[in-house]
Amino acid sequence: MAAFVDDVANPNRTPFSLDEMQQFVVGMRIQSAKHATTRPAPKRTSSTTGELWRPSRLDPSISAKSLEIPIQCAYAIAAIYDVCLERQMQPTAKMISAMLSSFLGLLSPDQMYQAAQTALQHLVPSTASAADQDVHLRRINHHALSSFIHAFGRSRKPEEGEALLSRWAKAQRADGFTIVHADEPVDVTGWGGNVVVWQSLIKSRVDADDMDGARNWLHRYRLASQHVGKHYPSTQSEPYLAYMAGIRSKVELRKLSTSRVQRVSEEVCQVVRLMIADHVPVDSSIIAFVLDLEARVGNVDGSATLIRNELSGIIEANQVYDAELLRALFRIHNSAAKKASTLALESTTVDLQKTGKWKGLPSSRTLIRSLVQVGEGNVVSSTENIASCRSRRMLNAALMTAMSERDYPAAVVVLNLFERWRITPSQSTYTYVINPLASQGHYQALLPEPGETKLSASKLNFHTTLQSIARRGDVPAALMRRTLGDQANDSDTVHVSARPSSTLRQTQYLVRILNKACAAEMQDLQLEGIKGEQDEGSLWKRVKSAIQAAQDELLGTLEERKDELSSSSKSLLLSKAPTLSPHRRGFKPASTACTSTSSIGRFGWRWNKNDGLDHARQEQSTKLTSTQPAPCRARPFSTSAVRRDADSSGASCDLASASNKDKDFTHLEPVRAVYIPGFVPYKLGLALQEHLVKQRSDARAALRALHETTSRSASTLSGHSSISASGSQSALERQASQDTLLLLQHRPVYTEGRRHEQEDSMVANHLRWLGADYYLTKRGGQITYHGPGQLVGYPILNLASMGLASRCYVDRIQDSLISLLGSRGVPTVAPPDEHTGVWADEYHKIASIGIQVRHRISSHGFALNVENRAIQGFKHIVACGIVGRNMTCLHERLDPSGPFARYNPPRTRGHVHVDENVQSIASSYKTHFAHVFRRRIADAAPQEFQFELSPERDSHTLATRLHVHVHPTESVVSAIRVDGRPVVH
Repeated sequence: MAAFVDDVANPNRTPFSLDEMQQFVVGMRIQSAKHATTRPAPKRTSSTTGELWRPSRLDPSISAKSLEIPIQCAYAIAAIYDVCLERQMQPTAKMISAMLSSFLGLLSPDQMYQAAQTALQHLVPSTASAADQDVHLRRINHHALSSFIHAFGRSRKPEEGEALLSRWAKAQRADGFTIVHADEPVDVTGWGGNVVVWQSLIKSRVDADDMDGARNWLHRYRLASQHVGKHYPSTQSEPYLAYMAGIRSKVELRKLSTSRVQRVSEEVCQVVRLMIADHVPVDSSIIAFVLDLEARVGNVDGSATLIRNELSGIIEANQVYDAELLRALFRIHNSAAKKASTLALESTTVDLQKTGKWKGLPSSRTLIRSLVQVGEGNVVSSTENIASCRSRRMLNAALMTAMSERDYPAAVVVLNLFERWRITPSQSTYTYVINPLASQGHYQALLPEPGETKLSASKLNFHTTLQSIARRGDVPAALMRRTLGDQANDSDTVHVSARPSSTLRQTQYLVRILNKACAAEMQDLQLEGIKGEQDEGSLWKRVKSAIQAAQDELLGTLEERKDELSSSSKSLLLSKAPTLSPHRRGFKPASTACTSTSSIGRFGWRWNKNDGLDHARQEQSTKLTSTQPAPCRARPFSTSAVRRDADSSGASCDLASASNKDKDFTHLEPVRAVYIPGFVPYKLGLALQEHLVKQRSDARAALRALHETTSRSASTLSGHSSISASGSQSALERQASQDTLLLLQHRPVYTEGRRHEQEDSMVANHLRWLGADYYLTKRGGQITYHGPGQLVGYPILNLASMGLASRCYVDRIQDSLISLLGSRGVPTVAPPDEHTGVWADEYHKIASIGIQVRHRISSHGFALNVENRAIQGFKHIVACGIVGRNMTCLHERLDPSGPFARYNPPRTRGHVHVDENVQSIASSYKTHFAHVFRRRIADAAPQEFQFELSPERDSHTLATRLHVHVHPTESVVSAIRVDGRPVVH
């Protein structure tokens, strides 16, 4: 932004024209509005006369990049405006309108007033004659006029904006000047026909805290629209909405008295009735606005009356598919449920449909069903509306409603939507489930399980917190005290479960505690048709049936909903909606709408045929598995070496040229391969990679220095220390072209890719408590695990020497691993959903890939799970952020008595069985690497790599917490030397 402004103001370049300056300002205004989702606080000034809004008065010690984008745009607009004045260019009305609109909300009232007065002086000079001033006024269009009126309102002087309107109307000399009242002239054929001006007049009075004046202007608008029917278009809703927005902004939502709430609600409802009487179109956005206000002020009864008497038909006509209306109705349900729970604490569930006053309000499950219909693309809707429905904000609103009504099965379905739509839950999502469960007495569901992160609190403070929950006596507090049981009596502290081990695991954790709460609800209720005590198995069976019933009702039956939404063409949303997060992409609106009309009860209390439901589900599952699998979508990476050979498709990457696809690279120096005999700490392994990469770059720099001088000490001339000071030219050339393949096992460690800028302290502490390390890295991909029993390969290769693009390089790593697994009799499949890595089947990943390429030199690489202990660490995370998939290993696939034995083809004599270890697999991998990359492989000499080993000190912690067993003969690498030089980490 600063460079752009400097370029505009540069006197040595060809000056921009006035039209170009205007386009710059308008573009800045668009950017300011685009990024103004949260407006910063106005910059207060200690002086009422200082031009602090001018860019020349910006404190030079403030970095422009540290400011919010709207503020940067405001300063850039003012700078461009100053350039126009310095070059004696007359600012246009459009330019000033964009500037003032950008300043709104950023400047204090005094600064805003000075900016508006200065801009008006530039447009209409006070030194000009009256005739010239009229000429200048006629150049101001309606939009610029409304910007001035709004700006004067923000500066607490709306009368000056109205005076400007009067001057502007007189300067127009328009015929047909209509007098609505003797003292209130309204030019209904001029500005009176522009709704933007009317809206700015009402907003101006609202911003000046003059609601009476705003009401008068709304009354004049109604009279003007009724007075001249043939000249004036149909009455529009914007002025009404501007007045209602003023009511909402001026209401203090905290500590409202009952009479005050009723007055505010009645005033808003009166405006809605005026709109209906004036035949103003009342769309879903207006309904959402009114209901949202009613929910905020807690006027549940008033909103029920409004819906029943005025809006029930409109809501039914809109079929509740608008995102804003859905959110508002969720809030009404939430407020009503909270009010009902305070009136009847002993009630287990809240059903608003049983009361007559809520007859016109759709049920919360109906709203969730509508949300699913829009989010899945089953109804015709705009891309913006679909994006709003598939947002975290909307799902949080639905989750709050389900929790406030104690509809735990519906809450589980909403949590499933987070994963189905690939939306990462926020901390608010966590609290929306935990807090209601605590206030509803389900403390037992919050108790931590073994190995889970815990938070401790003093019993005294905990009881104080419980007492603060109760709004009518100590009933909730007493209920939660009883759930504490012996734990609260035997110690001075209580323990509750903290956040789960990873944010991506948050929905699974919440679903688990909701299952516990649902079971507690069922256990306490007297179920119809069930006599005697029920065992724990029957209880959890009913819980499962209730949740499955909610899924069938809200998502559709198994036959109706599709778990894999694939299409050969882009969906409407993907092609036109840049506001969608990439994590929520990948769906296609269906051609037909779902027509499920299930009316199953919330918990399925009246069901007597749960076994039949399970049998039906098994039957559906059999039908699904017996059908032919859908063809996989084409993906940019290769997926199967066997399939490629069968299809004779040539190169494994569409970027590979015809000349490279069969090219032999055995003329290059052999790839130096080394297997490190010990568990390498991740930081040491990372330092080793960086050392090898730096060694190559230093050798190149030394060669350049050697060519420029006759000195034989190239490293001294180049100033590098990773190479020998007496290295000859041939030695330097060998180091500069030396490719290396590092094969090793890591000490247990969790790493996350560069998508995360800083670590989550709770996640990091939990994973380190398990005995593993945790680091943020520069590689691609999401969180993953490395540890004993896993073969990790770090190829340090010059991709330019082989003419490989990064995508082709990943393809060849995949092919080498697929070839290795094929030699062991382990089949592979195409990665599902365009994921990378190597997959043993659609649901089990056996190898991960994450690379980094700098200056055409590769680092990082792959991780192949070999032994069973390699997959223990993945049980604490969602590996690579892929929900619904698990990790597997080579031993698990080869185990003749294991779960995958029947899926493996018969083995031949050449296949190696389950007793094979990581070192033998590493030795075999060198052959497959050489075959796929068409390179020679040579083992590193002992003097090239030297290792210092030490025993694993945390073997007991790893065995008991992470369930990774370290043999006493296995060691940890404590230090590494390369060519006699230590690797510093």
